[in-house]
Amino acid sequence: MITASGLGSGLDINSLVSQLVQTERAPFDLSISRERQRIEPRISALGEFKAAAANVQQAISPLKLATNYDRKLAESSNTSALRATASSVAVAGSYQVNVERLASTQSLASSGFTATDDVVGTGSLELRFGTTDYSGGVYNGFTNNPERNPVSIQIDSTNNTLAGIMNSINAADAGVRATIVNDGSGFRLLLASEITGAANSMEISIAGDGDGNDTDNAGLSRLSFSSGAANLQQTQAAQDLRFSLNGLTIENPNNQLASAIPGVTLTFQEETSSPFTLSVRRDTDIIVNAARGFVAAYNEFRTKVAETSGYDQATKIAGPLISDFTTRSVVRDIEGILRGNLSQLGAGFNNLAEFGITTDRSGVLQLDEQRFTDILINQPDKMSRLYEQSITASDPEITVLQTGPLTRTGTYPVVINSLATLGGYEGAGVLPDFTMGGTVRINGSNDDFELRVNGVTANIDLANGVYTSGTALASMIESTINSNAALQNANLQVAVSYEATTNNLNLQVVGGPSGSGSRIDIVSADSQAGTTLGLNIGNGTAGSDISGTINGLPGIGAGNTLTAASGNPASGIVLQVDGSTTGTRGTVTFAQGIWPTLDRYLNTALGEEGAVTRRIAGFEQFRIDLDERALKLEERWEQAEIRYRNQFNALDRLVAQLRSTGSFLETQLASLNAGRG
Repeated sequence: MITASGLGSGLDINSLVSQLVQTERAPFDLSISRERQRIEPRISALGEFKAAAANVQQAISPLKLATNYDRKLAESSNTSALRATASSVAVAGSYQVNVERLASTQSLASSGFTATDDVVGTGSLELRFGTTDYSGGVYNGFTNNPERNPVSIQIDSTNNTLAGIMNSINAADAGVRATIVNDGSGFRLLLASEITGAANSMEISIAGDGDGNDTDNAGLSRLSFSSGAANLQQTQAAQDLRFSLNGLTIENPNNQLASAIPGVTLTFQEETSSPFTLSVRRDTDIIVNAARGFVAAYNEFRTKVAETSGYDQATKIAGPLISDFTTRSVVRDIEGILRGNLSQLGAGFNNLAEFGITTDRSGVLQLDEQRFTDILINQPDKMSRLYEQSITASDPEITVLQTGPLTRTGTYPVVINSLATLGGYEGAGVLPDFTMGGTVRINGSNDDFELRVNGVTANIDLANGVYTSGTALASMIESTINSNAALQNANLQVAVSYEATTNNLNLQVVGGPSGSGSRIDIVSADSQAGTTLGLNIGNGTAGSDISGTINGLPGIGAGNTLTAASGNPASGIVLQVDGSTTGTRGTVTFAQGIWPTLDRYLNTALGEEGAVTRRIAGFEQFRIDLDERALKLEERWEQAEIRYRNQFNALDRLVAQLRSTGSFLETQLASLNAGRG
């Protein structure tokens, strides 16, 4: 059956239903739309605010690293002749350098052969290293280098060719490189020391030459280079580097050395005919550039704050975050840190402005690079006020374990109300009076029990026997417990004592951490362990945590550590308190420069649990709630449309029935009138 809405009544039901639904939903749609218009710009603005603040934190990174302030730069006016690098320990200075000669390796060449597979001879080659006195083709002597061991290479029928000898020398890994070179007149074996310096020259001696003569210019002895026979030609002499530093002559076997100027590594590359300059200075570029980058990032942050939180007088439009308390708080805190007092870090400058970083009336930072650089170079100890951090306790028995991201600069008094204690177990008073001849027999009915010390379980098997002394009994039990591997691995020990007045054993933890986690429990025991030894199954007495105050506010105790709680300016300071003294225990002083302070603050504010992140998450959740609300309303309007359409269709059918009835009545009346006529 096909139905057409409104056919019976003539009404435009579709239009009526649509108008009714639209009228009903209009205020709800308007409300959601207004909420979206209010939330979306805030979420976007908060994201921009967070990104700008994160850029400030990133710009701080190089400024808070102490190593960046100690960097040194070595500069050569003749980089072809000398390259130089400097470490942080280098001292600034200027030097005149002249390179008379470079260090070199020795090179020796054999006479020519017709082919690389020519047989040279057999025997042994002995390579020794030292200083060779050789000039004008005359071998005058050799001084051994005691730091290098000689190397012997055997030459037989398997390796007696020119190529075979080359391969054998290279395989010996003696610090000599062998190659074969064709100089046009024949193939020559070229031997080169791999280490520079006069003391690394080669002496080559031949033994057991197959021709019976170790020094003639035949067979293997053709490779001899010694006082006995110098049959190889020296093509390059080994020599030390020689250079002058401010007129002082220095020699070194290598072309690179770090001993001439402490903290400076010199790499010589060519000889010079006249002096040139080497200067060592503090490398200011990285810090000055970092300061410049920080100022730029902070000013961009301020601009973004003005855009998102300000009010435009010309357009009469307020930024989406103008009334946002979170961003106002972050801006206020950052400004407070930048205006912070540095005097607690020691004598010197007191604030950032004195280093050349100033703020104008509108809050824009400005960097006086000349002043900043002058302090960096000439007053590095005062520059350190910006990046250093210190935390000290006046009591030598108090150790500061850590600080927190919210720890503020200050000096905080420490008062200890009670010290941490260790847990224990007190046995029942069932032991005999040993002074009256009482004894305790350890046997299979009472020699085994399971002990739990600070959560570590240990099975204890006591030595069987008769004990006539409570002290001896306690000593045996203590020794047995402390020899347990599980307790030893956990660095736990138990002291066992005999209490004569109460005829019982007392077990006390003496190793491991103190506090509420320290205790001794009897987990299980033999049937007679309780009646004869007083070691009944049950829990012992837990230790107690330290209690006290930091900066006058209660701290959180855990064992012998006391932590300043949230809301305390000292929040995050964790102290390990040793010793046996309660009451006033001196002070803890925390101080840090502007850069680490600001970095720690931004890390907290922008982190996963930070105020800015939580604020964004709150708005995003509200947007999700709006979407869910809109979806539910959409379902509501669909149901409303169905309801209205059903109602109008019912009305339409009723009107159609009424019209049909009316037509029938009209017909009947017409018939009646016609009959009367």
